[in-house]
Formats: sequence, structure tokens, C-alpha cells
Amino acid sequence: MVDCRWWKYLHVPVRRICIHICRLRDLDHKGERWLLLRWTWSRPSRHLQEPDTPQDMLHLCRLTRVALYLLLGCPLELQEDLRKSPVAHQVRSICDEILVWVEPYFAASQSITPLVLVLDGDSMKATSPLELLDSIRGLEGCGHRGCSKTIETSQLFQCSRCKTVLYCSKIHQKEDWFDSKRPHKAWCYRTPW
Repeated sequence: MVDCRWWKYLHVPVRRICIHICRLRDLDHKGERWLLLRWTWSRPSRHLQEPDTPQDMLHLCRLTRVALYLLLGCPLELQEDLRKSPVAHQVRSICDEILVWVEPYFAASQSITPLVLVLDGDSMKATSPLELLDSIRGLEGCGHRGCSKTIETSQLFQCSRCKTVLYCSKIHQKEDWFDSKRPHKAWCYRTPW
């Protein structure tokens, strides 16, 4: 039996966790649509259909995505501690069994694989969830990748154009503007429709 109460060691107020889970749920739905579109583009034939994914498998995939987003949203030190915990080792061994179970279902296996990569310590290969999580980074903290300042710990200012993304300094805003992994410029000038 896996002890799923590891989250109680995060020391984060419950209200903030609820806000993050709501945002993660929205991102989860965006991720499902993206995977579905990506899967239909890469299919060798339109006549091949993926079998209907069972409901319990869909719920399990959603839980793994929430666990992945929570892991990726933690500070690096806490990520390392969680990865080394006995619970993470149990979850990792269970993920191997789950991957065998979900093998015929492409979308389900694609949602569990990033969690396995993060639990193995290779979070850079889990790019699509990182990009999804990174897209909301500037809403409560400095939008610069790697900066840990938040609205609770520092004085942050808004981007002058989009008035959405927050930064702790002009230097971080300028670096984020030209970041090749997540260019704020492309997001900021995106058309509203």
C-alpha cells in the first residue's frame, strides 16, 4: 500500500494549494487537448483508432499529472528530498506496472512517462509539462526562469505591455523577454482571439 500523504510535508497553506490545484486542473485539460492533437497528427493512418481509455485509467493519469505538477512546482531542494523519500521509490515502482497496463493507450502512457522521468531525476526531459507549468510562473512570482521571488517575499512589478507577468527587476524582465525556451515576447504579443 502506498502512503499518499507526502504532501503534508510541503508546509504550504491549504488555500494556496487549492489555487494551484485549480490552475493545474486547467492546465491538465489543455495538456489533454494538446496530446490528442499531437497524437492525431502523428498517426500513420486515419483508419486506426485508439481503443477507448477506461475511466479508472483516466483518473489515474490525472492523478499522476497532478503529482508531476506538484513536484515540478516545488523548490529544487524539496524536489530532491521528495525524490529520495521512500514514497517516491514506491510510486516509481508502481509507475512501471502502470506503464505496462496503459501501453495500448497512447495518451495515457504519455501522461505517466513524464512523472517517471522526474522521479528518476531527469526533469529536463519532461519538457511539455515543464512548459505548461512555466506558462503560469509569472502570475504569483518573478516570471524569470529560476528566480524564486514571489509576491509574498518581494516587491514585484508588472510587465508594462501585458500587465500580467510579474518581475523582480528589469534585468530579469529583459532576460525573460529573449529566453529561447519560453520567450515572453511571443506570449506578450499574442493576439487575443
